[in-house]
Amino acid sequence: MCTYMLVSVCIDDIWHTLSSAVSLGCIYDETRSEPGSWLVVGMIPVFRDNVALRAGRPRQGPDGCSRRKIHLLHQCYAKLLEGWNSLTKNVKILQWADGLWRRSYIFMAALLGDQPEADAFCCDGSQTCKLCKCPKKSLCDTTHRYPLRNASQEQQAVYKLADGNGSIGSKLFERNTRADVVWKKQRACTKYRYELSRKKIGMKHLLQNAFWGKRHFDVQLQVCIDTYWYVFVRIQLYLCLNLYELVCIVMF
Repeated sequence: MCTYMLVSVCIDDIWHTLSSAVSLGCIYDETRSEPGSWLVVGMIPVFRDNVALRAGRPRQGPDGCSRRKIHLLHQCYAKLLEGWNSLTKNVKILQWADGLWRRSYIFMAALLGDQPEADAFCCDGSQTCKLCKCPKKSLCDTTHRYPLRNASQEQQAVYKLADGNGSIGSKLFERNTRADVVWKKQRACTKYRYELSRKKIGMKHLLQNAFWGKRHFDVQLQVCIDTYWYVFVRIQLYLCLNLYELVCIVMF
């Protein structure tokens, strides 16, 4: 028999930064709202489009507000999840909320948020399906089935476009697989060619996603609320959905 302890990392807008704090997720909202129930683990700067536009940053393109905002979020999550695979590889002896010490596995269960947050987590364009390759114009059509998306395929597609499909003259970025590092823009990476390349993969931004390669986690399949909401109901855990919420489950 398995027992689950839900832990959530919630990020809220405070003082022009995003405050990242960790708390038990399987407790009532009144308790979670108390200052003593949260442990701050970091602060993420908030990107303001209107400020960036006034400073001369374009709205679209490789240096545009759209890409920069998402990249900033993933740089911060890369620091939060640094060494995740090695840290969660083996069983941990952890003290649970009831005071008992248990042998525990730690894994990410889901990324929960509204549509804009889901777009940012997947580096996608707005209002796209994260689970399958359904085009935006067909989102209301329930009579057709489309192939499922997965993080590994999305990663390879982004890398292929960034590398110019193997052509040195068409190379858009000099890549580094660390999510907290900015890919070096190449001469061929103009605003026109960048946006044209994005269209080939459903308007996904070309950058390193912080959640790629994380153990037992697929950012495309585990970013939707509905998929995991029913799981949480079945194991009878109370969950308060918050903006930019990263959910981890510790399993005994």
